[in-house]
Amino acid sequence: MKDSAILAIDTGTTSIRGVLFDTTGTNIGMVQVDNPPVYYPDGRVEQDPRAWRRALGQILTASAAQAQQASRAIAAIPLTSQRSSVIAVSKEGEPLFPALMWQDVRTASRCTDMAEHKQLVYARTGLPISPVFSAIKMQWLKEEQPDVYQRSYKLIGIQDYLIHSLTGRFVTDRSLASRTNLFNLDTRDWDDELIERVGIEKNRLCDLVNPGQAVGSLSPEVAAQTGLTAGIPVISAGGDQQCAALGMGLLSLDGVVANTGTGSYVIGYADRPIHDPQMRLFCNVAAVPGMYVLEAAGLTAGVIYRWF
Repeated sequence: MKDSAILAIDTGTTSIRGVLFDTTGTNIGMVQVDNPPVYYPDGRVEQDPRAWRRALGQILTASAAQAQQASRAIAAIPLTSQRSSVIAVSKEGEPLFPALMWQDVRTASRCTDMAEHKQLVYARTGLPISPVFSAIKMQWLKEEQPDVYQRSYKLIGIQDYLIHSLTGRFVTDRSLASRTNLFNLDTRDWDDELIERVGIEKNRLCDLVNPGQAVGSLSPEVAAQTGLTAGIPVISAGGDQQCAALGMGLLSLDGVVANTGTGSYVIGYADRPIHDPQMRLFCNVAAVPGMYVLEAAGLTAGVIYRWF
C-alpha cells in the first residue's frame, strides 16, 4: 500500500502552486504556474477566472505524476487563496464576467458615498469600507453590470470558484467570508443588515463552512482529466494570510509574524474580535478554530518590489 501525501493548492495574486507534503510535513514536490492579473491604467485590475481553472488542471496533472513517481497516494487536497476578489458565475459555475481583483479601485467613489456607514461596518465586520473588500465590488456589478448580476447564480471568491471546479459545491469558509464586509464577527455568520444596505440578495452568497473543513470530494470528471483518484477529500484550508500565519509558526496569543507576498502583513491572534478606534487594523476569522487574526497591512509592498 502506498504512503499518503497531501496536495496543498495555494492561489496567489501572481501565481498558483501545488505542493506535495508527506505525512511528516516534508515537501516532496512542487508545481508552480505564473498567473498574474491584468492591471489597467484607470485602476481596474481583472483576471479571466478560467485561467485559474486551467492552471489548476496543469498542477493537478503534474502533481499526480509526481505522487506516482514517489509511490505516494494523495489523501487530501486542501486549498488556500488570495482573498476578497469577486467572480460572478452561473449555476453551473461558469464565469460571466472577468474577476474583480482585490487590488481593483474602480469602486473608490462608492466607498466615499457609503462613508456614513463606516463605523457600523467596522464594528460588525472588523474591516473598514474599502475597494479591497468584496461587498462594494458586488454592489458595482449589480449597478454597473445589471445583466451580469441578474444572470449570476452566485458571487464568489477565487477559492470558492476552484472548490466548485473540483467538487461541484458552492461554499466559502468563514476566514474568507470575513474579508467581504458582509460577515459578522460576533455571530460568525452573514450579516443580513449589511447585505441589505449593500443592496444584494443573500442567496447570491455561498453557504458558510469552517476553515479546515472537508467541503466535498474530487469529482470523477476532474479525476479523469488529471490522473488523480475520484473521491479525494477537498478541504477549504482558509485565506492565504491566515494560513501563512500558521505556516510561520503563529500558534498562540503571544506571538506576531510578518509576511510579504503581493502585499505585506503583520499578523497576530486574538480570542475575540478586536477593534481599533482608528480602524487601522483588520480583524478576521483565523484558520485556527475559534480564533481571530489581527492584521496591519501594506497592500502593495510586494508588488512594488517586483515592479522595481
